[in-house]
Amino acid sequence: MMFKNDITELDIKKACLFIDKSNPVTPPPVSHVFFQAKRIDICEQYNVARNFLYETELCYSKVWGGKAEKGKDDNNLQCTFMSMRLEAALMFYNIVVDLSWVLFCVACEYVHYSKEGKLLARPDDILTTTETSDLLRTIEALVVSPNTKGAPYDYLGNTYPKLSIVTSLMKDFWNGFQSSDIRELYNFLKHRGKPRYTELKKYDHRPLIKMSIIYDNKRHEIPTSSSDVKMEISIKEYVKKLKVFDDELLYPYIKNLLGNIEEVLRPAPYVT
Repeated sequence: MMFKNDITELDIKKACLFIDKSNPVTPPPVSHVFFQAKRIDICEQYNVARNFLYETELCYSKVWGGKAEKGKDDNNLQCTFMSMRLEAALMFYNIVVDLSWVLFCVACEYVHYSKEGKLLARPDDILTTTETSDLLRTIEALVVSPNTKGAPYDYLGNTYPKLSIVTSLMKDFWNGFQSSDIRELYNFLKHRGKPRYTELKKYDHRPLIKMSIIYDNKRHEIPTSSSDVKMEISIKEYVKKLKVFDDELLYPYIKNLLGNIEEVLRPAPYVT
């Protein structure tokens, strides 16, 4: 499987830094550190998502080893392997989307308040490593989706006009994505159950009996097996959907998000 875009292009650009009396190094704002920390998180999880999607095209024996037992259908194992990789890829792609909100909030919320209303820190404050780490944990816990009432996205876009492009980018992406098949299946897997895969139907447990009733001069089946009430999807169809999502939607979104925030923050080149 070949992807259109290179994830390494999203990562931190390494720069040569010459330090002398004319070029002193000062402690970086915490917002710079937060931005690069979440940038790395996004790139790493994005890479995991792609790896799992790529593996849907591999033969199961290359990963699991061994061969199907004599008389058993290899296709059963292959499709089972593909379904596992698909579900893992789906989870990690959605994690990348959720992390994009975290990155924005931790890097662009210029003033953070504690529950008592006391000022926690400003981006130009000098904090110790422990203080900075604790502050990041606090802010991470406050992040919500772009359409949540009271979310800071509009406030930040209005208060800091340079961020309005970023907030619009995030809201436009989320408005199109939140009801998509990819997000709906992710929510189903996370909160409601496991789908039945079309490619594995013939390997399902057969019902012991079949029942039906007749009304309105038509015969209607009555469920007698768990497989009768499963949500059904196609593995191959969703592999294609994730590939298109990656190439056409997610990568451009993440690239623009990182680029626009970086333009506003201009993180110090020595923050890695």
